[in-house]
Amino acid sequence: MERSVPWSWLIPILAALAWLATGCDGSTPNAGSTPNAGPMGPVKGIFGAEGGVPGVVEAVPLAGAGRSATGGGGGAALDNVCRGTPAGTLALIDGFDDGDSVAAFEPGREAFWFTVHDETAGTIEPPNSFLPVAGGYRGTPSAHVSASNFTTWGAELAANISYKQAVRCPYDASAFAGLRFVARGSGRVRVQLAMPGVVDKEYGGSCDPSTGQVCYDDHGSFVALDPEWHVYELPWSSFQQRGYGTQVRFDPKTLHSLHFTMETPELPVDLWLDDVAFWDGKPSSNGGSGGASGGGGTSMGGADGGGSAGATNGGTTSAGEGGQAPDMAGTGGAG
Repeated sequence: MERSVPWSWLIPILAALAWLATGCDGSTPNAGSTPNAGPMGPVKGIFGAEGGVPGVVEAVPLAGAGRSATGGGGGAALDNVCRGTPAGTLALIDGFDDGDSVAAFEPGREAFWFTVHDETAGTIEPPNSFLPVAGGYRGTPSAHVSASNFTTWGAELAANISYKQAVRCPYDASAFAGLRFVARGSGRVRVQLAMPGVVDKEYGGSCDPSTGQVCYDDHGSFVALDPEWHVYELPWSSFQQRGYGTQVRFDPKTLHSLHFTMETPELPVDLWLDDVAFWDGKPSSNGGSGGASGGGGTSMGGADGGGSAGATNGGTTSAGEGGQAPDMAGTGGAG
């Protein structure tokens, strides 16, 4: 079963996306095929969209990917072309205040947001194209996505992220120490960063199912939401693979895409999201409670005051979460 990409939001932007269809080798990826499945069921294709409309590229592909020096997949094609990609310097990914689906501008960086879901009879809001909505954090526009009743793998809000040279190269976030965002809502989301080595080569990565590799074992960490706005600070060490697929070293120099995934066992999920940024590693001074994941640690602080931030490393995992998966963020430990 393939992930559904609704026609209603693709049609108005086909012309804008047409120039994105050429990969590293000049070929056009086949957007209509189905990537291999992991234990959660069918998995992501091009930047989170599996399958889709034949002949339509849902997002910017990173075709011709290789890994010899970057920790991605196999071969040297991507390394040879992208070796000179500079490290990113803009921490902000998107504050959503401009009300569109394009991430904050940094010279050379390309990133935009979209939603995607499995084909079961679930509900996602917004149902078609993604745009920020009013009434969010500090009264400015924020991302708002909710999902319920999907039964295959779920739904997600995702952003491609790449550096455009002669081709679209993985984004180098090595100048930063992790990911930071402000969120509220209900349920849990798995925050995931994809590397080229876990993405099917047909969709711009270097994972090769024809050789027996299992793709889309993304590096990720669960975070729990509550009705109040909180700052979430995830060090790179908190992003871990689940272990079912091709093992790839996490390398912030080779980011392919960012996903806020609402998985079937966690539904229903209601996610409000704002101020998504790379993090310098310094815990927020306006924190609340904090905790640690089994694989590295996640800091969660109140968005508008209330004490110091929770510890990034060395906190205790809340009872009942740490045993479920090595990357699930705990919520125990006082800030």
